[in-house]
Amino acid sequence: MTKPTLLGTVLGLCVSCITPQPEDSTRLAGKRTQSDMAMATADLSSLADMAMAPSDCDSLPGLQAGAPWPMRGRCPTHVGRSPYVGPKSATLKWSFAAGQAVESPAIGADGTVYIGAYDFYALDGATGAVKWKVDAGIGLGSMAMGNGTPSIGSDGTIYFGRSNGHMQALDGRTGATKWEIGFLARGSSSSTAIGADGTVYLGSIDNRVRGVDGATGTIKWAYYSMLDWPFSSPAVKSDGTVYIGANDKQLHALDGANGTHKMSFVTQGMVRSSPAIGGDGTVYVGSNDHKVYAFNGATGAQKWSFTMGNSVGTASPAIGSDGTIYIGSTDHNVYALYPTTGAKKWSFATGDNIEGAPAIGADGTLYVGSNDFSVYALDGATGAKKWSFATGGAVRSSPALGANGLLYFGSEDGKVYAVGP
Repeated sequence: MTKPTLLGTVLGLCVSCITPQPEDSTRLAGKRTQSDMAMATADLSSLADMAMAPSDCDSLPGLQAGAPWPMRGRCPTHVGRSPYVGPKSATLKWSFAAGQAVESPAIGADGTVYIGAYDFYALDGATGAVKWKVDAGIGLGSMAMGNGTPSIGSDGTIYFGRSNGHMQALDGRTGATKWEIGFLARGSSSSTAIGADGTVYLGSIDNRVRGVDGATGTIKWAYYSMLDWPFSSPAVKSDGTVYIGANDKQLHALDGANGTHKMSFVTQGMVRSSPAIGGDGTVYVGSNDHKVYAFNGATGAQKWSFTMGNSVGTASPAIGSDGTIYIGSTDHNVYALYPTTGAKKWSFATGDNIEGAPAIGADGTLYVGSNDFSVYALDGATGAKKWSFATGGAVRSSPALGANGLLYFGSEDGKVYAVGP
């Protein structure tokens, strides 16, 4: 198979049209800062950014209607922004001991919290009581690194990948298996995402990205031309384009309908960060070359880059209502960047690496976990700390906001937490 051609030796655009490989190992089972810019420049950027606010993502086809947080980043575009105001103080509502490092949650329309650890749980969002549990016995997506988030389909089906190389679909009400497929005995490496037509997208360690029919579990296509496996989680643009990063130092753009490769955005480090898509189609993503990038999602042209003090790792961006880009780093900081220029608005220092994505409340408050065992609530406009909540382990989990104002997240102390309202 023809490999993508890299244009340029430092940073460039890789464009090729590659027919996806046929999938022959499917099993269908069961029914069931850089320095700050000058103040004048920043002020001009702020005015321009007011027109950059990404569109909302409520009631999108493919996702459960009314679900406050139906997938990673809340939307297929990973903007990470909620219409609900989150907790005003670090008040523990409840905690649940899952017994293993806990991944990132999704929240259903009825408030149920779906979350994986060694097993997979459906928890009552108000009390933390177990509604049902699936003895997965393997772990959820992303190699138990905190980034495996399930997705909730339009009919309430729960989709997630497992580190044993399987993808599973469960009835959201009962936990009964609808279908399960195997991926060559290699683990999944990302969270699932759902397109408008119900196609479920997932990356795996066998260097493939797959589009799967959400109703039947049939693999529609598998893209296989990556030089190394996709650790990033897929984001889906309104036109169906799927963006996903990989250890081959590229962010790949695929046609969501058939898996055809559209283009690649080339960086100088592994892209384990999950991309976010702005309202104007700009794609934002971090790289292990210590940079955050903004690319034109249609042409692949680089708009800007911002250099951090260390690699971005799996930390991923969220996008505020004014277009501000929020992202963490393994340099321990959370950054707020102007979307038009990449100039830094502010940064906030935590005590350790940040490996997840922030959640943004309707009032602009930013919620983000750190490996210093804490979750922080920050003023989105200034970066000032509002409060912090300490757990007993690293918080690699990406928080999720419920319609009840509670903030849900997991910790490596083996617990799921609900904080607020």
